[in-house]
Amino acid sequence: MEDVDRAAIQYLHELLSEENQRSIAKAMRQYQAGEGSRMEEFKAALEKRIRDKQCQYDALLKNLSSGELPAEVVADIGAQMKQLKGEIAALEVTEPPKDFTVEQIRAWLEAIKAAPDEQAVHLLIERIEKKQDGFHAKSTLETVLGKSGCGGRI
Repeated sequence: MEDVDRAAIQYLHELLSEENQRSIAKAMRQYQAGEGSRMEEFKAALEKRIRDKQCQYDALLKNLSSGELPAEVVADIGAQMKQLKGEIAALEVTEPPKDFTVEQIRAWLEAIKAAPDEQAVHLLIERIEKKQDGFHAKSTLETVLGKSGCGGRI
């Protein structure tokens, strides 16, 4: 197991090379450039969830007003309506997730590179396989970095 740990740490150092960090920073800039559309998507998804909850609430209200219902059913419907109102209120004040800046990401990557730990290994390394010529690692950052720096013999 010590060999795998050493291989993982070595791979993290290679993965977090200066060249790869530049690629990660470039990907972050491109991601941030699309912030407007992400916010629109977030708001649209949130509005849809609110509408869906409101439709559920309206259906329950319609059931209540449709006629005579046993007291226990009325109580159950009332509890469901109260819960839905609470969920709608919570959704209405939901804030969009905060993005990290490129500088924060670079500082974080440098900190991982300086002192890699088990959590960093699990976060940045998808898998490590033992093969005849040594260990082969695959990064979780392959979509950002492409094949370069994301896999290979260590």
